[in-house]
Amino acid sequence: MPSAWSWIRGASFPGLLTLVLALVVGTTTAAQAVPGLSQRVPARMLIGYYVGYERDLMPPDEIEWSALTHIAVGAVLPKRNGQLDLGFYLGPEDGPKFARDLAKRAHANGVVPMLMIGGAGAHDRFRSAASPKHRRAFVRNLVAAMRNLGYDGLDLDWEPMNPADQGPFKALVVALRRALPHAVLTTPAEITTLTFPDVPRVYREVAPLLDRINIMTYGMEGPYEGWKSWHSSPLDGATPQTPSSVAATVTDFLAAGIPARELGVGIGFFGDCWTAPVTGPGQDLRGSTIAATDNEMSYTSIMADYFTPSAAHFDQLAQVPYLSFDMPTGAKSCTYISYENQASIAAKGAWALDHGLGGAIVWTINQGHDPAAPEGQRDALLQAARVAFRA
Repeated sequence: MPSAWSWIRGASFPGLLTLVLALVVGTTTAAQAVPGLSQRVPARMLIGYYVGYERDLMPPDEIEWSALTHIAVGAVLPKRNGQLDLGFYLGPEDGPKFARDLAKRAHANGVVPMLMIGGAGAHDRFRSAASPKHRRAFVRNLVAAMRNLGYDGLDLDWEPMNPADQGPFKALVVALRRALPHAVLTTPAEITTLTFPDVPRVYREVAPLLDRINIMTYGMEGPYEGWKSWHSSPLDGATPQTPSSVAATVTDFLAAGIPARELGVGIGFFGDCWTAPVTGPGQDLRGSTIAATDNEMSYTSIMADYFTPSAAHFDQLAQVPYLSFDMPTGAKSCTYISYENQASIAAKGAWALDHGLGGAIVWTINQGHDPAAPEGQRDALLQAARVAFRA
């Protein structure tokens, strides 16, 4: 593993044990226990998620490696007994081959490969695998998978993070950092809102052991009671009836005691398709729903199947684009589509730089790839993220 990604070069077991005990009993902070902890990774990380079920959207030969510092390949799915499903949605034989191939390609291009562990729908299995009964086997299997597949880190995608999950998650992070002192360890975290501003305390407790806590600032709206229509990833503009924004969420995480340099924000390479009667942000729902989102409504499909200049708008307060239609449009009968473009990514990157944040994650790089575009122009959003978050 390159020294730039090392947690502490030459850290001794007593030093690690001191850190673990400090976290458990709370006698000191991790940063006090091991000086220089915050310098173990680059100041800004751009982590692109690449999932097996979207392989055809962006074949490995077409990955824009120069835009990334890290790639998180997914997903490794926990089993309740601490074992792992290593099929990556491609099967027990093709999955590991796929993962090894991506790790080799990443290393050849100077990108750090990580295994994405879990994800949406894996909560109960994650919780069981991290329980005292199975944790030791779970950690052993995660370490073995990382090494056998040629990876340099783990992204722990435990969601949602319920109050009862915080103890097992903390114990898992402590055990993994002890077993993998030089590996890259990250976790995505759910957003907060004006109405639910509380950040799980476990993120502050484990932040010194992780290389980033990346807030999933996409899909931040929905047809919820008391809400009006809103954007998928608004930078600003949260109100009581549109209570989400990147700025508000980051403010909550900072107030919870997590240093800015240890936080990243999320960029979604997908959009949300709303149905009639909603035609834009800030409107009464009146029965409108989100008909398509992640995976179904990729940026590439939005540009190919829905985008027209006459439908395009940009919200200057939220700093995001959207499409508005008078009539149901396209296969999903959309009347309002919220999504990201180069301008919104640039705005987020500038804001993140101004606030000292540690980078961004992209979910997923596959959904932003346009194989029909001229060579060099097939990953416009990823190139925008590179400029915005790696400057």
